[in-house]
Amino acid sequence: MEMKRTVFIIPAILLFCLPMAAAGEYADAGQSSASFGVRLGFSSCSTYLTDASFGGMEFEEYTQDTQLGNFILFHMQYEYEKFFLQSGIGLGLNKSAFNVNLAEHDAQSDEPETLGISYEMTSMIVPLQLGYSIVNQSPYRMSLYAGPSMRILSTERYKCKVTEGDGYSIDETPRRFLFGSTLGFCVQTGRTFFNMEYEVAITDISKNLSFTGISEGTPSLTLGRRMGIFSFSYGILF
Repeated sequence: MEMKRTVFIIPAILLFCLPMAAAGEYADAGQSSASFGVRLGFSSCSTYLTDASFGGMEFEEYTQDTQLGNFILFHMQYEYEKFFLQSGIGLGLNKSAFNVNLAEHDAQSDEPETLGISYEMTSMIVPLQLGYSIVNQSPYRMSLYAGPSMRILSTERYKCKVTEGDGYSIDETPRRFLFGSTLGFCVQTGRTFFNMEYEVAITDISKNLSFTGISEGTPSLTLGRRMGIFSFSYGILF
């Protein structure tokens, strides 16, 4: 339902803002300027297992299902000549899923014992990025940027569930703060711009995890993992 609302809201906002964006231009090279705007886009979230084991044996293989999310970010930028510093605050919805074989290290097992897990999170996004304009000739600009990012998770809206593996259940508490790094590419015309960005988390998502199986004495399970988020967004500077 949230995705459907976003699909209708994003075009409405962009249509409202396009006339204002078309009327403006950013500062020429050699001058400094500060601007504010908004970015709206979609993101693809991947899961990377970094410290995951079952019964003390680490998983060597796993499969993942990259899923689509969305975000909105209020954008702030300060530009000086070919360099710029940008930050902002936004709200994002990300989803991902993965599968592991619990019988991977069981030599007596002929069939895989698949455990599938999906999770969904809503987070506040706070990036801080430094960029350099490869092309900076009004009204066009092409630039690269990179920097750290922080996500503040809403633990109340975090959802984690078993999607494959009858008889198994999972209860997970995520970390409140996730830190990562970003690398992006931007193409700008006047005050409208298009961004492609990749964010990799350096903080483990999971803080506490409890796992139960069909029978008593189920081996301990750890699912240390990090996110990789690839996003596309369209933005307008006011």
